[in-house]
Amino acid sequence: MALEAYKQKRSFKKTSEPTGGKSASEKLIFVVQKHHASHLHYDFRLEMKGVLKSWAVPKGPSMVEGEKHLAILVEDHPYDYKDFEGKIPKGNYGAGTVIVWDNGTYEPVEKAKTKKEKEHLLLKGFYSGSLAFKLHGKKLKGVFSLKKDVKQGENGWSLTKEEDSYTLSTDITEKDESVVSGETIEELEGVNKASAIVIPMQSKEARRDVPNFLEQAKEAEAQQEFKSAEKLYKQHLNKHPIDEFAYNRLMIIYRKQKMYKDELAIINRAIKALEDFYAKRAQKRVGKNNKIKTLSNNLIKSLGLADKKGNALYEPEPLPTWKKRKAVALKKLHK
Repeated sequence: MALEAYKQKRSFKKTSEPTGGKSASEKLIFVVQKHHASHLHYDFRLEMKGVLKSWAVPKGPSMVEGEKHLAILVEDHPYDYKDFEGKIPKGNYGAGTVIVWDNGTYEPVEKAKTKKEKEHLLLKGFYSGSLAFKLHGKKLKGVFSLKKDVKQGENGWSLTKEEDSYTLSTDITEKDESVVSGETIEELEGVNKASAIVIPMQSKEARRDVPNFLEQAKEAEAQQEFKSAEKLYKQHLNKHPIDEFAYNRLMIIYRKQKMYKDELAIINRAIKALEDFYAKRAQKRVGKNNKIKTLSNNLIKSLGLADKKGNALYEPEPLPTWKKRKAVALKKLHK
């Protein structure tokens, strides 16, 4: 039953893709396949309970610490798919060229002795939406995590390289050859890599739907209507989850919003120093009595440094500078 979706999508009279397979090893395996279909992406697969749990990763895995890449959960694949390398004929599901970009063994971060115990921990994490594991591959090594990301739709996850001694600062996907044949996608396709044609990120069917959400999202972003743009990008990604352009624009919006929030957090922390400063000044003038807090609050409000509820807004600098800092903070969202 676990492979029912996989088999329904394929005609095995027309494709050489495997239909089954069984592990004879006590070690769990993983495989990452580079797949040049209607768009170029990487298929990240982990062995669990006799099948390969699979995610499509548009940008591929990263060895940079903390870098999150979108991973879309797809149907389970058979165990023997770990060795599949070649061409899926046109007219078939996933038509295109596949190479085994990396492979090896893996294990959960939590300690477990037997394969059964390891699979139990991994499946528990999978169904709870948070997996942590160690890869022992030829290219990918160390601790990684896969976490469910509801912002990316029903099947959206994030693949992240966690902190350890294996982290790199370079792009691991630049090592683009197969670990089985030593060939690249282009060599397997018989295409000169230097003159290879870049395949559009979306299929014809997906492009027909683009004006519904993607064009509207780009227009909203251009008009600095970031909340609307965020919503439209999400709607587009729900239909076309492996659209790298839309995903990247959404991440840029998130980063801009975080910068804005960080700036306001700095301002709000600084105002605490302002309150302390005026409280001490009032204390020196009036002495220790109930008027201290009132004097301090009134002074802050009279200078326009608090909202109607009395919450402090700006830093303890000359007034023109406070206004300038606020303007800078607001503009950060619109860059």
